[in-house]
Amino acid sequence: MNLTLEAVTAAAILVGALSLGLLLVLAGRAVALRASHRRMLLRAARVRGIVEQHVATRFAAADRLLLELGGVADVDILDEAIRSFPGELAEMDDEARRRLRKVYQTVGLLELHLERLRTGKEWRDRADSAALLAELQEVRAIPLLAAVLRDPYEDASTVKHAALRALTRLRADGTADALIAALGESGEQSAPRLAELLAQLGEPSLRPCIQALQDERAGVRSWAAQVLGHLGHPDAVEPLRDCLDDRAHQVRLSATEALGRLGAPRAVLPLVRLMLRDPIAQVRAEAARALGAPVRGEPAQARY
Repeated sequence: MNLTLEAVTAAAILVGALSLGLLLVLAGRAVALRASHRRMLLRAARVRGIVEQHVATRFAAADRLLLELGGVADVDILDEAIRSFPGELAEMDDEARRRLRKVYQTVGLLELHLERLRTGKEWRDRADSAALLAELQEVRAIPLLAAVLRDPYEDASTVKHAALRALTRLRADGTADALIAALGESGEQSAPRLAELLAQLGEPSLRPCIQALQDERAGVRSWAAQVLGHLGHPDAVEPLRDCLDDRAHQVRLSATEALGRLGAPRAVLPLVRLMLRDPIAQVRAEAARALGAPVRGEPAQARY
């Protein structure tokens, strides 16, 4: 009986000691977590103070900013600090954006946001990255944004909307080429949007679209012809005339419509031949409509 009582007492003491030890460990961890959180808040406040000074100067001393941030290991803190000034960022000119882009590229934040846009699990993270990459005029984001538009499982009201807004804001060198490259991989839903963006770019799209008329993919040639028709530049007339002999009827159709928009006298005879000889009724009908369009700079009767 005494042995049993002593065993129970020993077990109770052991349990109590273990419980006390566990409580001490948990308390220590809680203290450590609070201390870590305080240190993180202090680092974030320090970084935000540094960033605020450089935001005021439109990042005119980007190299000095990078030097001052040399001890910052958590780039997310820097990212949050910079993006806590949305109004100032929206008002930056192109030169200031280039300087800020240099900062993002140097610390690895550009790659981080490209990866978030590509594989982020949270829709808000993907949408935020899309907006930021457009703000920084990051052309490498275009194929990723186009992929968002053609993804049937992506939500239209959140990430797709953010991707479309981002694409409309991209104006950097190489944007037209990247849009055309994305056009070749796009489906029926996203291709019209990409073509519309090319048309909105204006003259920077002219040469890339003319070159795209030689693309091996008929869909790309067709969309490029349509964009050229909307651009309305006379340099597109001859390349579009060559497309009237394209082996793909949708390319001939798009080129015919584009020439009708351009109203170029040089296209009259090829369009007449197309109206009389093309094996596709829809192409013949479009050629007839194009011939009925007024010629720019001269009365309609002067075409015949």
